[in-house]
Amino acid sequence: MKTDQKNTDSEEYPHAELTGRVIGVFYDVYNELEFGFAEEVYHQAMVLALREAGFKIESKAKIRNRSHSDE
Repeated sequence: MKTDQKNTDSEEYPHAELTGRVIGVFYDVYNELEFGFAEEVYHQAMVLALREAGFKIESKAKIRNRSHSDE
C-alpha cells in the first residue's frame, strides 16, 4: 500500500512550510551580511527581513523562564 508522502510530511512536521520560509529568510540575511558582525546586527537584519517577508514578529519579546524549582 502506497501512502501519500505530502500528507505524511504535514502530519509529522505540521510547521514545515513556516520553518522553511524562516530558514530561507535566515540564509538571505546570512548571504548578504556574511560573518563578522555583532549579534545585534544580525538580529536587526533578521527583524527587518522577516517583516519584509510578511511575518508579524515581536523583537526580543519577554518570556517567563520557569525552572524546575518554580514548580
